[in-house]
Amino acid sequence: MIGVGLFTNLVYFGLLQTFPYILLTSPNFILSCVLVVCNHYLAFQHFAEEYYPFAE
Repeated sequence: MIGVGLFTNLVYFGLLQTFPYILLTSPNFILSCVLVVCNHYLAFQHFAEEYYPFAE
């Protein structure tokens, strides 16, 4: 999960190179959309398996 998150941030950095102008059909944008879904899936899967109680 950490590796996917770091790679996702590198892809996001590529999007910042042309920040105000983002092409919705660019491979970098499409890859970032796929990676954000993958990253969220891995995070939900991790926190569904591990129980972390809230300290109140």
